[in-house]
Amino acid sequence: MLRRRSSPPWLPYLVAVFAVAMAVAATRVLSHTYDTRILILLYFAAVSFTAWFGGFFPALFAIVLSYLTANLFILPEKSRFDLDYGTASFLIVSFAVAAFSEAMKRARRRAESSAQRVVSIVETISDGFIATDAEWRCTYMNRAAEELSHLYREDALGKTPWEIFPSMAGDMAKAKLKQAATERLTVEFESYHESWQRWFEIQASFTEAGSLAIFFRDITERKLAQMGLAESEERLRFALRGAKAGLWDRDLVTGRLTWSSGYYEVNGLDRAATPSIENLLTVVHPDDRERVEESIKTPQTDGKSIDLEYRTIHPTRGIRWVAARGRTARDSADRPVRTSGIVLDITERKNAEGVVQFLSDAGDVLAGLVGFESTIQRVASLAIQHVADWCVVDMLSPMGQIEQVAYAHRDQELAETLKNLLERGPIEWEGIASTNQVLRGKTPRLVHEVAPDLLSAAARDDEHRRLLGRLEPRSLIMVPLIARGKAIGTLTLVSSQPWRLYDQNDLDLAIELARRIATASDNARLYKELQEAQRQKDDFLAMLAHELRNPLAAIQYANQLAKITEKAEDSPAAEVIDRQVKNLAHLIDDLLDVSRITRDKIQLRKEVIDGSLLLERAIATVRPAIEGRHHELVTDLSKQKMPLFADPVRVEQIFVNLLSNAAKYTPEGGRLTVRSFEQDGQAVFRFRDSGIGIPVEMLPRVFELFTQVDRSLDRSQGGLGIGLTVVRKLAEMHGGSVSVASEGPGRGSEFTVRLPISDGTIETPAVQDAVTTSRSLKILVVDDNVDMATSIGKLLGHLGHTIRMAHDGPAAIDAAREFSPDVILLDIGLPGLDGYRVAEALRREAAFANVRLIAISGYGQAEDCKRAQAAGFNTHLVKPVDFAALVSALAAPDPSL
Repeated sequence: MLRRRSSPPWLPYLVAVFAVAMAVAATRVLSHTYDTRILILLYFAAVSFTAWFGGFFPALFAIVLSYLTANLFILPEKSRFDLDYGTASFLIVSFAVAAFSEAMKRARRRAESSAQRVVSIVETISDGFIATDAEWRCTYMNRAAEELSHLYREDALGKTPWEIFPSMAGDMAKAKLKQAATERLTVEFESYHESWQRWFEIQASFTEAGSLAIFFRDITERKLAQMGLAESEERLRFALRGAKAGLWDRDLVTGRLTWSSGYYEVNGLDRAATPSIENLLTVVHPDDRERVEESIKTPQTDGKSIDLEYRTIHPTRGIRWVAARGRTARDSADRPVRTSGIVLDITERKNAEGVVQFLSDAGDVLAGLVGFESTIQRVASLAIQHVADWCVVDMLSPMGQIEQVAYAHRDQELAETLKNLLERGPIEWEGIASTNQVLRGKTPRLVHEVAPDLLSAAARDDEHRRLLGRLEPRSLIMVPLIARGKAIGTLTLVSSQPWRLYDQNDLDLAIELARRIATASDNARLYKELQEAQRQKDDFLAMLAHELRNPLAAIQYANQLAKITEKAEDSPAAEVIDRQVKNLAHLIDDLLDVSRITRDKIQLRKEVIDGSLLLERAIATVRPAIEGRHHELVTDLSKQKMPLFADPVRVEQIFVNLLSNAAKYTPEGGRLTVRSFEQDGQAVFRFRDSGIGIPVEMLPRVFELFTQVDRSLDRSQGGLGIGLTVVRKLAEMHGGSVSVASEGPGRGSEFTVRLPISDGTIETPAVQDAVTTSRSLKILVVDDNVDMATSIGKLLGHLGHTIRMAHDGPAAIDAAREFSPDVILLDIGLPGLDGYRVAEALRREAAFANVRLIAISGYGQAEDCKRAQAAGFNTHLVKPVDFAALVSALAAPDPSL
């Protein structure tokens, strides 16, 4: 229904003027017939038309206008404005018509407003609405009907309901509509629109004159839910059977308990058992029984869902895992009145979780492999907790024999039986899963069920058969342990339970476990070989250092003796020999330091010392090499002391290495710059040279072991590539760092060492005379290197000491008893009896209790010093010993290691 468009307020008055004008024109035409009745009728018609169109006030305007025009233009002059009977009647009737028209107009407006409100309401409802006439043709359709019918209302007007909804063309729908029209009833029915695949609920009501008011709504979702409910009930019954589930319900008021058939099967209950808590608890595992009973008898009062997992002992399937899920219903007073829910067999899920946990635990055990057999024994113990009743691990020995390395049984009593069985030799499952066949073929074997007659084939004798029978093997898996393509052993898993017969999933698990065991075994072997190789390398380096130091020491002492006994100008090579001996000794020290670094065996002897003093010592040490290559040395050292809590020897070693490299890799006549300063709480030492430089791509690698920037054959100054590795490690051990910078080849390098400043007080070391002694000593020199012993003997004899020599262990003891020395310089690596045993033997005799024992050895590692101290030595010196250091050790009033 359309709202009438409102007209301008002046239009009715214009209509009044037009109507009166038409009346005046008509009277002019009829002026030859002067009849007052005709005049009144014409003006009355104009007033009535205006009243109908415009209402009361326009009609009054028309009355006034008619009266004036009639008196001015129509009536004779003599009768103008006379209020005669006709005029009075005209005015009264016209006024009445105007009033009546106004009343009708207001009534019409109220009706239109009421209709409009009805239309607005109908347009807003969600149900579709169609109004028909007596011939059942649509006269109105609301917006919801448009959407549901997929038609515009203009297209639907004039159509019957079954033309709008073809699905209503059936006899049932027509019959229902006719019933509503003829019997004046309200009918309801449902209709399915096949092309739209929608369901509609229709309500038709009689209105008037046979017309109908039809309401309809889309009920497709409800119908699908109703149909789905029936289907879901059937599916639920099917799912409960397929998912190994059951239902339970308990009335908390009456105590009545009901179970579905699936509930009996899941819990392993006798179907003849009456539903009760007591009957349920009979099949619950003893370890879970108390917890289940408490959960059942105590209904949930906090609104939470019932969520319980427990084990049952199934009569045919063994131990099973069950999950109970449910809720507690409450009445209007919030009292628990009913609990109901479902039980599910979750054994497979629990087994899968157990497998994952088992592999994780086994991986953790194998990752921390210390002793192979003890570790595999722990894995076997894990296996019987998850996948087997008993387990055996056999390994091939280096001689190719099968050796049992681990076994375990779930039952402690039967574990002793298994031990007795295995003591009779490996179990050979001939005809089932032979160990030799599995090893040769590298193929796993799965025996789903071990037949009784096959046990006799595996037994060696009656006692063996009796022990095997006690273990009751029902199903077994044997898989090879394969490492790097070779079979190194077997893993055997055995089940003694009739309800646990192994399948492909169990075989896959055993194969994965065997893979991990084999990998761990191979890793353990490789680790052992690596340790042995490391030990052999360390022994070789120690022996190499010892063998190299002996001739170096002999050369050094012979050279020093030559410098003392001959004129300097007669021995120009003496300085070269002395310098190169020190270089060789330095290389040996670096080589041994690298060995210690790789094993983290470097020990620091820290004290508070001035870093500038250590730098000055390093410069003094390297100065001969710098001057020998004619380098310019520029120093800019801190004027303030820089206290370091450090090992003086090791820090000086850092500086000496960096300075030696700078001198070595800078062409003759180059420039070296050394700076030291304090920055951000650190002592900074910077070494810059104008040497060969470092390519940018090599900068990140210069501190790696055995790395050299240039390996060309014309490099006479090349080293082993280990010095910078030692420098970085020593700096880091002191809490510092070392970095390198270079602009490229031929543009020099700069190394920066940063060490933390200490807040301690610098200790001033006591100054001792390292060249002379206060008295002549009787000194026994023991060394199997005759040149070494002779050189050092002559040097000490030149200082006024009395010397005696020996060249093996037994001779050293005899010479000591005969000579009664004040000091014994004793080599460690002696033939016949090593230096440690010689020292121990001498210390056991009272005559040598106060003799100073000084070890002079090529073995200079920390453990060598500790062993020397334990054997009774006062001092341990490493070859080649600087002669000044040796004289200091002789003069020390209280020597110690």
